[in-house]
Amino acid sequence: MNASDRILPLLSGVRPRGSDGWSARCPSHDDHSPSLTIRQISDRVLIHCWTGCSPAHVVGALGLSLADLFDSSNWMPDPKTLGDREVIAGFDAWREFELIGTAQGLRARDNLIAKAQEGLLRGVYSEDQAFEILGRAYRDYTYLAHKLETLRTGSASEALEIYRNG
Repeated sequence: MNASDRILPLLSGVRPRGSDGWSARCPSHDDHSPSLTIRQISDRVLIHCWTGCSPAHVVGALGLSLADLFDSSNWMPDPKTLGDREVIAGFDAWREFELIGTAQGLRARDNLIAKAQEGLLRGVYSEDQAFEILGRAYRDYTYLAHKLETLRTGSASEALEIYRNG
């Protein structure tokens, strides 16, 4: 097993780049688009983070050392790091699920608001009925908009706060 065979499964967003290279999201910082390049040459892996993370920080975030960039037959992954990666993957899956659900909730409220406005203009609803519909539609609307924006652009700690508060 060469070094790239050990390192690539620990990274996320891995894409091939040429015959002996890959790109991936850097585990050393909150990377949303792949900024890490990986290349296998003879008996070692070269890594470079284009945002400036040092190779030591990158491999450290994976629970590895710089020595793990070299081919070796007696390598064993760090179980704690593998467990941490599973937790992070689960959190990311929850965040994505929550983001989609929140966006659908906002979209449904937007449709309800549009129907209330249309019904009022066409005379289907009285003003009181339209305001009753709008009142239901706007209930928790500000929180959902905030939740969507936080899940979309916020840090993991901000998303965890949403998770804790439901």
